[in-house]
Amino acid sequence: MNMICDPIRHCPPSGIRRGTAVVLAGFLTALLLTTGCSKSKPAATQATSPGADTNLAAAQMPQVPAATPEPVEVAANPDGGVDIKAMNHAYIGWIMQTRRAPKSFEDYVAQSGVKFPPPPAGKKFVIDHNGFINLANK
Repeated sequence: MNMICDPIRHCPPSGIRRGTAVVLAGFLTALLLTTGCSKSKPAATQATSPGADTNLAAAQMPQVPAATPEPVEVAANPDGGVDIKAMNHAYIGWIMQTRRAPKSFEDYVAQSGVKFPPPPAGKKFVIDHNGFINLANK
């Protein structure tokens, strides 16, 4: 008895499957070639003379947001205490925007421009070993 395929030898792919694979590969190749990776053509540039107005070129440039965030003022709690949670929220937001951590609390205040309420008597603000703003004894 002669078998077309046996479990030891691999069966050759049938003509129908091979034809489908070739058509699919051809379709994908044609799709990649037609869509491709095209650059948009730059707008017509005008030649500027040395005395020409350069504000036009500056107006056409995309505006990049400032690297430093706007100064924030952190309010105190309604009961008169310091709101450490709000201070840490502003601190973490500043770290995320600037992508750097300050060396000390004083360094952070100088770089960020954030205004904090004064600490309670006998205390000072510090950045603790966990990286958060906390109160410490003077």
